[in-house]
Amino acid sequence: MAHLIDANCFIQPANQYYDFEFCPGYWDWLEQQNKVGEIFSIDKIFDELTGKGDELSEWAKQKDSSFFLPTDQETLLRITEITAWVHQADFKEHAKPTFMASADPFLIAYALIVSSFFCKSWEHPGFAAIG
Repeated sequence: MAHLIDANCFIQPANQYYDFEFCPGYWDWLEQQNKVGEIFSIDKIFDELTGKGDELSEWAKQKDSSFFLPTDQETLLRITEITAWVHQADFKEHAKPTFMASADPFLIAYALIVSSFFCKSWEHPGFAAIG
């Protein structure tokens, strides 16, 4: 089963523990897993990664649409469903637009379409969306 990777699964390793010079094996492994159909991300994550002008940005720019999958019509249809669900869910009102403006709804939509896992690294103790 394929794994869809969120931006933090690239950003945190690049900035903290798997720097490109210190641990190039991590980045090679991601590429190898993509080639065998195990790891992907989406174009919205590509957009988040490539705006910084750093080493991670350059790494991402070297990948094609087989790594960062394009948004298609089916994904957009699922976004409509996700939007409706988010707006009726018991989330804090201020959290809803923040969530919908992120790449997360697109990752979830794509995961629903291809029945894959959505991998996200999340550390934000001051933010509680539910309740």
